[in-house]
Amino acid sequence: MKRMLFFFLFILLFQESFVYSWITLVPVSPLSQSIYYAPRDVTIFSVSNDSRHVAVGFNAICIYINNPEGGTYERCDGSASIYLLKDGELLWKKENIGDFIVSLSLSSNYVAVAVQKAQKIGVGFIYLFDRKGNLIWRKETEWPQRIIITTKNNIILGTQDDYVYAFDKEGNLLWKKRAGGILDISVDGNYIVAGSTNTKTIYLLDRNGTILWRREVGLLGNAAISEKGEYVATIVFDNYNDYYNSKNGKVLIFNKAGKLLHEYKNVSTFSLSKEGKYLALAFRDNIVLLDIEGGIMWERSIKNGMLISLNNDLMQLVPPMVNYISHN
Repeated sequence: MKRMLFFFLFILLFQESFVYSWITLVPVSPLSQSIYYAPRDVTIFSVSNDSRHVAVGFNAICIYINNPEGGTYERCDGSASIYLLKDGELLWKKENIGDFIVSLSLSSNYVAVAVQKAQKIGVGFIYLFDRKGNLIWRKETEWPQRIIITTKNNIILGTQDDYVYAFDKEGNLLWKKRAGGILDISVDGNYIVAGSTNTKTIYLLDRNGTILWRREVGLLGNAAISEKGEYVATIVFDNYNDYYNSKNGKVLIFNKAGKLLHEYKNVSTFSLSKEGKYLALAFRDNIVLLDIEGGIMWERSIKNGMLISLNNDLMQLVPPMVNYISHN
């Protein structure tokens, strides 16, 4: 929770430039109801381990044109931008880096950004900046989805076409594997959990890109791995209706060797504690906290749905967010 404070401090400091709004499409003019623009929203942010640095990303301004014969045309101006703050003070910003910022990662030395283009389907870019805002390198890539900087300053990229790439800090490609997009990475950087709804398979890779094991599990939601890779947890669904509505999911717990340890049914979402000691499960009307062996620690009834997070082995119950933060 403490890590969020600097982000909200940033919003307060720049309150004249930021407003709360629903995500909506706004008509350009009352005479042309078929043309809309989307406000620039805070799409993503990343907080450093020391909680002092926050990287914030904004999408470009986009116009959506409804075709009378069907379909919608999308045009964006490439004005996506990122801001880096320290203790709430703006250090630097980078503008016009693409259309949609899909992922940010912040380490003690670098900021990595994955951006997609609107007009060219599948085309995107990844950027690596140092903490002073200097561009180290930029690469064009296909379907970038999630980017993570490891403790060894390698950059791991997962793509929507089910590939995982690893680059060193100079931008050299270390390895490439078809294993689905990145779902999570261990704190020490030694293990990578990958998979996608396309493959219906979850993979565990080591830092060299070697696939240690794979398991066919179903439609993958999110996944988590403990800090040293002892446990891998994932939620899977039997059909797309359940997947999109986050209901009737199964949470599967594997050990490092890929052995299935536990299975929990009818789950909406889950959270695995960083050290792998505890597992929180959200069902339709209640939340249960378990130890990793399956013993019940406590159970609580809930209403209206809650997001759950285990931070330093403490349970946080967060009401679903209904507002986004927009940039004028």
